Amino acid sequence: MDAVSTEAMLQEANISTNSARIINRHITQFFGRSFFTSEAKRRKHFGDSDFAPTVKTKVLEDKTIIPYWYKRPDHFIQNQLKDMIDIMKLKDLIQLDIAIGGDHGGVKFRVTMKVNFRLPEKKTVSYLTQLASVSFSKDDINILKDTVLDPIGEGLQLIVEGGRFLVNENLAVTFSCSEVAAICNCPINIYLVGDLKFYAQMSGRDGMSSYWCMWCMLHPAHWRTFAENKDAVPEEEKECWTVELHNSRLQKVKNGELKAPKEIKGVVSEHIWSFI
Repeated sequence: MDAVSTEAMLQEANISTNSARIINRHITQFFGRSFFTSEAKRRKHFGDSDFAPTVKTKVLEDKTIIPYWYKRPDHFIQNQLKDMIDIMKLKDLIQLDIAIGGDHGGVKFRVTMKVNFRLPEKKTVSYLTQLASVSFSKDDINILKDTVLDPIGEGLQLIVEGGRFLVNENLAVTFSCSEVAAICNCPINIYLVGDLKFYAQMSGRDGMSSYWCMWCMLHPAHWRTFAENKDAVPEEEKECWTVELHNSRLQKVKNGELKAPKEIKGVVSEHIWSFI
């Protein structure tokens, strides 16, 4: 198994580094060889040995210590570009797509990033890496925001606001238009990926009732029978959610204008990354 497949298996199964070493040792002893890419090669592939993360701890009021680390995505790409793609292919790059996702499991919250370098003839070079880890048993969005989501978001916002992926002749990476001669200058897109719980947390709907739709304003009584009774649904409830619409309803909740669940429609707080 290659580095990406091996790491994906270990992450999904919530297998720690020590447990992975034990499993690999027994498999090697039984079969006479290993079926997985070595730990050293996986670390090199995911950049852990070349781009050091920011490592910190957060202490709660009850003295609980939460260790965490993160890597800003903009800094990671700027430092690890040579390991992510053959530099000779950059001159043909059409578009850069970045997918950011998070998940909590095995008493840890992890953030991963997949960078897709889009080339001609629908060819793609992909690079997967872990951007953050928070060692805390509870999936608390406020703690995640204070520890890793805010600094990662700062890097993502810089990329979004620039809107371009530019590599100059010295292989320096910037994320905005420039007059400097470049071997690569293409558009860049960012996507948020993950399960519905993560999407709800990032969309300011942490802890909301699951029957509220995250795409439109339909009441459950309406969306369950929408196909048969489209004309009976108020026009305003057919409207799709936007950041502006979400914030407007949130402000009305804070002002006390909306109190009933059918009026609040699952809105809890502001978006974590409203720029995506």
